[in-house]
Parts: sequence; structure tokens; C-alpha cells
Amino acid sequence: MTSIGIIVVLIFISGFFSGAETALTSASSRIRELARQGDWRARIVEKLRERKDLLLGTILIGNNLVNIFAAALATSFSLRLLGYSGVFWATLIMTVSTVVFAEVLPTSLAVLHTDKVALWVAPLLRPLVFLLQPVTRPLRALLRLFGATAKRGSDVLANTRERIETMRGAIDTHTPSLHDGRKMLHSVLDLDEASLEDVMTHRKDVAMVDASWDFATVARFVAESNWTRFPVFDKKDDNIIGVLHAKVFFRQWYKVGVGVRNFDIGATNNDLTARDSASRDSTGRDSLPSLRSFLSKPWFVPEKRHLRDQLRAFQQRREHVALVVDEYGAFMGIVTLEDIIEQIVGDIDDEHDVSTPQEIRLLSDGNHVVAGDVPLRILRRELNWNLPEDKAVTLAGLVIQEARDLTEQGQEFVFHGFRFKILRKDENRIASILVSNLEKK
Repeated sequence: MTSIGIIVVLIFISGFFSGAETALTSASSRIRELARQGDWRARIVEKLRERKDLLLGTILIGNNLVNIFAAALATSFSLRLLGYSGVFWATLIMTVSTVVFAEVLPTSLAVLHTDKVALWVAPLLRPLVFLLQPVTRPLRALLRLFGATAKRGSDVLANTRERIETMRGAIDTHTPSLHDGRKMLHSVLDLDEASLEDVMTHRKDVAMVDASWDFATVARFVAESNWTRFPVFDKKDDNIIGVLHAKVFFRQWYKVGVGVRNFDIGATNNDLTARDSASRDSTGRDSLPSLRSFLSKPWFVPEKRHLRDQLRAFQQRREHVALVVDEYGAFMGIVTLEDIIEQIVGDIDDEHDVSTPQEIRLLSDGNHVVAGDVPLRILRRELNWNLPEDKAVTLAGLVIQEARDLTEQGQEFVFHGFRFKILRKDENRIASILVSNLEKK
């Protein structure tokens, strides 16, 4: 009876390996979200999926080991009990038991409860993956000689992209008559692929306040601007010390008696400075608080962060603006909650927005005039243009990348099935481009 108990345990372990393989290779993106939120089991799942070659090697070795051991033990027990005919019965019983209880049943449960099973089995498999590395690593090296292994992490990324493309196909199939709705659904999927550098307002277009300005200058600058939040720098524009909110600024200015009652937008800076001086107390000290006391703490985020991650961060921090920096910590621009929402629903203009020329304009001859700073992702979504997005973010960036030099107004280039003509330049920046789709000519 001891042999039968051991065989049952071995079949259970085999089922564990089979279910673990199905669950860990099919876990949904929810696992990644849980890992980002700090779930320790989800983090283990992500680490195992990053090294799927070692994971699968461990599972296959463990599964085959217990199956062979169980079959050998069942055969030995049957021989002692039934003689040579026991080999037949041992083979039949072990085949049925292995298929049903070690393959079909655990795999079906793993398919029905993929994420739960993955979170349950991952902590148990992790030490086994570590212990079997002396066996799985040489096996991986052998497979690499035949080109049968993938680079670390590439399989997970490939699976993610495959799922996204599958979802895109489903959207196109099931919403053929809902053009706007289809675009919006595609935009939601783009949140996992687009990064902040795709949607941020570049530093050259950001309205910034110098910490050295007096209150009169700041008041005029803020009042004449269309924005409500302003990065404040000290001495150089890379040294951002905070963010000024117009509402906070004018509220505080009003409280000390210099605000709305004394503010005249037509006054000169000298007039306003004189009024600021009138607010000094009897000791000669300025009664106005320091501009720095109005500032909110700057929130810096990396330009490579995906839009979905930033959207979640905005929700958690209950903030509406973040400062984007590159890998060296240099200030690159700002991103707002509205910027991300507009990627889903389209442009949101209010009564204070200044109208701008249309960024993509269709001509009567079928060509398009496109602003240089239009992201390639937008062109793919709006016009279905298949331009490489791994080389540049904007259309102007792609033209410069392919030309491998600064371009001149009037120059033409042909690549990726399109003809590009530089229509207008603003100093060294490409302002507008005439694009002809050669594949449709």
C-alpha cells in the first residue's frame, strides 16, 4: 500500500507541473498590474516569465522525472502482485491516470483560473528553478546551438504584442461601422505602447516662470498666459524648483492686499513694482510672502514611462501635471492628465484654448500636409500609415533620421513607400511636410 500512496503523490506532483506550465505561460496582464502594486507573488510570476527558458526546463525535467518514477514504481508493484501480466495492467492504469489526473484535469483548472493558479504555484516553483539550474542551464546552452531559445524577456514581450494585435483584429472585426468607437478602442490599446515622449509638451513650448522675477512680472506673465500651471526654475531652466498654480498665486496675492483691487493689466511693470513696494510694512521689509512659498513640489517622471502607467499615477497622486525628464535627468517637457485623455477621446478644447492650424490636412489631390511635430503613432491611427515608430517619435524626427542630416526647405525624400517634401521650416525645426503615399498612386 506504501507504493500506491507514493504513486498517487507522484501523479499529484505531475499534475502540479502541468497546471503550473499552463498558468505561468498564459497569465494575463493583470499579473503585471499586481506586481506594480507590490504583490510579492505577482513579482515572482513576472521574474519566472522573464526567464521562461529556465522555467520550462525545470517543469519538463520535474514532470518527466515524476512520471517515469511513478511508471517504474507501478510496474514493479504490478510485477510482484500479478507477475508478467502486471506490466500490461500497470501500463494501462498509469496511462489513464496520468492523462486524466496529471494532464487534462490540472490543465483545465489552470485555464479556468489562470491568474489564481499562477500566483499559487509561482512561490513553490521558484526554489525548484534555482536548484535545477545546474541541469537547465547546460540544456539551454545546448538548445542555443540549434537556435531554439529566445533572448531573455523577448518571449514575454512577444506574447504581449501578440495579444494586443489579436485584440486589434477583434476590434476591427466586431466594430466595422463604428469608426470613432474603433479609433477610441485602438487608442486604449496604445496606452500600453506609447510613452510620455509621444504626448508631452516639449520644453520649447512650455511657459516657465523665473524664480528671480518680482511679483509684478509674475502676475503679468500668468495673467496673459492661457495656462494655469507653470514650472518655476532657478537660474537655469533645467533647475526646476516647483510648479506655480495661477489660482494659488492670485489668491495669496489678493490676501496680502495687492491683488485684484490694485491690479491693472494695462499697467507697466514699473507701476506694478511701485504698488508692490507700497505693500512693505513699517520696518521696510516686503510684506509679500516669497514666491517659493506658493510652489507645489515638482513631480519628475521618465520620458519612457508608458501612458497607462502615468494615467494610473495621476489617479493615485491626484495631480494633473508632471515634469518629464530624460535618462540624464534633463528637463524635456511637461505632461498633463488632459494630454493622456486626449489620446483616447481626441482633442479637448475649452473656451480659453487658442485655435491652431490643423495638424493633418487632406489636399484635393489626395496628398496630405502634416505638421512636423505630429507623432507617427497618430498617423498610424488616423491614416493607417505604416511608418517605423522605433526610429523616431514625430514625422519630422523620422525625416531627419532617414535624411541623416538637417534638411532644407523644399527638399524631397522618398522612403517607406512615401514621398516627403519640406514645405516650411522654423529655424532648424521642420514645421510642415507635404506627404504623398506612393502605394496609392
